[in-house]
Amino acid sequence: MRNALRTYPARPATFQGRPAVQIRDTRNEIEYWVEITEEPDSAGRYHVVNLLCRPDEGVRFPDSVPHRTLCEIAANVLQRREEPARGGNRYKGPDVEDLRAWIEQGKTRTDIAKDLGKSIYTVDSWLRRARRIDPDFPGTITKTGKRRPPRNTERSAEAKARARERMLKDI
Repeated sequence: MRNALRTYPARPATFQGRPAVQIRDTRNEIEYWVEITEEPDSAGRYHVVNLLCRPDEGVRFPDSVPHRTLCEIAANVLQRREEPARGGNRYKGPDVEDLRAWIEQGKTRTDIAKDLGKSIYTVDSWLRRARRIDPDFPGTITKTGKRRPPRNTERSAEAKARARERMLKDI
């Protein structure tokens, strides 16, 4: 987000008698008064209820307003219960331990997909995430009934060995 790295001076204020935040955009020379929703939506994001833009004398009214950035700043200043979402999608799949249990029971990715009513590609992304989190995550069962080895354990051992060799060459 292009505005996320900038700092915006902000302070609590009131907007038509309701709690709001006064935010100063020093780069564009604009002051915003922002009122946001009391509760976040299902994705964890707050939304603008009222917004007042007041450009400095001689400054043109902005072509666009950084709504997401203003909502995040307002949520932080007003100390809302939940942290505002900072982009990206939240993980909505099963826990790693649940996936481990299903794989250890001998279920294939197709079985898991059918049981949960999801695409096999969705299950693949869950399994990739589980392997990334837990290097000892068991491999899935092939169509022939053989279990694949946990790939990350082998890869991480090989990568460590290569790194040691490189370090020894540099010394």
